[in-house]
Amino acid sequence: MQSRSNGIFQLAAAALALTSGSAQAGTLSKAWISSAGVDNGSCGAITAPCRHLSQALLNVAANAEIDVKDPGAYGPGPITITQGVSIINNGVGTAGIQAPSGQDAIIITAPSTDAVVIVGLNIGGLGGGVNGIQFNSGLGVRLVDTTISGFAQNGINYTPNNGAGKFSFLDIEGGSLANNTVNQLNAVPTGGSSASITMRNCDVSLNASTTGALINLDNSTNGASNSSLKATITNCSLHHAANVGINIVGPATASQVGVMFDHSSIASVNTPIVANGANAALDLNASTITDGNAVFTATNGAVVSSFGNNAIDFGNSSGAIPLKALQ
Repeated sequence: MQSRSNGIFQLAAAALALTSGSAQAGTLSKAWISSAGVDNGSCGAITAPCRHLSQALLNVAANAEIDVKDPGAYGPGPITITQGVSIINNGVGTAGIQAPSGQDAIIITAPSTDAVVIVGLNIGGLGGGVNGIQFNSGLGVRLVDTTISGFAQNGINYTPNNGAGKFSFLDIEGGSLANNTVNQLNAVPTGGSSASITMRNCDVSLNASTTGALINLDNSTNGASNSSLKATITNCSLHHAANVGINIVGPATASQVGVMFDHSSIASVNTPIVANGANAALDLNASTITDGNAVFTATNGAVVSSFGNNAIDFGNSSGAIPLKALQ
């Protein structure tokens, strides 16, 4: 896994390269936030940092960088992001954002050309916040070493709507999604948008809901014939869920949803994998599934396949997993 310190400048540069054309809320290309800062229209210099993330966002231009100077609580939410930005805690200590009861912590509604990078934040719902991150639109969001927990609905509610034929991404590296009530990650593209999700070196756990999933991927109502929802999950641990580990839903025709579950594990989950719909597919590669009930259910033409190199030990079987050739 790439360390936070080694990759920090590359992350900021990547966000700048990917983004363009947002309306600018402020003029600063870089701003600092500090627990000893003071909010005003000119704060942001390292010698005069802002106190809260919301004020720093008002003071920076599109595609700027906001750095955390010291540990602190930099909410409260909801914090709305309307343009490309990199928010970076480069290991100075805990930097937290908390959601008020009944609201989201962070809301991203950005142009389809703008990406958001978040590094090293602790985003908490305290049981009453709705979603940790509500993603409505934008080129995408990259989360590095970020923890999202304690929300009444979803850790991440990723519902990109950039318009028909447009693309969005969600990239998660490190960190954890844990103890959010319904889904840890809920991905439901709308408006004909296509979406790509990558998850690496992450922990996804503690789902007490009997209706939700650790990861829910649903492209069944997107509406565009050429839209797709693709996910690659690598070196991640999914564990302890009362209902489903990965739930994928695709329509009978048109848009697709597909998952590659690679070198990862699912443990202590009632039903590790559920796939529904003729255009829903999941492939297992070099992964471990243990302590479940039925390892998978696939209905209405959905396909769950194995490359024949997985370790699977579960209770009641839904049948042998079809094999795919290694290539």
